[in-house]
Amino acid sequence: METKHTPGPWNFDGHGINAKGERILKVQYQRHDGNGKISERFDADSNLAAAAPELIESLKWFVHIVENTESIKKLCLNDVGASVLIEARRQAIAAIDKATCTQA
Repeated sequence: METKHTPGPWNFDGHGINAKGERILKVQYQRHDGNGKISERFDADSNLAAAAPELIESLKWFVHIVENTESIKKLCLNDVGASVLIEARRQAIAAIDKATCTQA
C-alpha cells in the first residue's frame, strides 16, 4: 500500500514537525494554562503527531505478522483467548485506515 503522507521519520523541534530537515507542519497551539504559558500537552501532542509514520508502520507490521504467522493462526483456531488478538488486529487495521484515509 502506497502512502500519501510525507515519509518518516518525523521529528518535532518545538515549533513544527520536520522530515529530512524540511518543515512539513507548522504547529500552533492555542491552549494555555491560565498563566499565559503554553500547556504541557503542547510538546506531548506534537511529539505524538511526529511519531505517526512510525506508529503506522508498526501497526502494518503487526497486522502482517498476525495474518501470516502459522503459530498465531493455530492459536486463533485453538485458544479462546485468541479473541483478544483478533480484536487487537481489528483495532490496528482501523487505526491504519483512519491515519491513511482508507476507511472501509
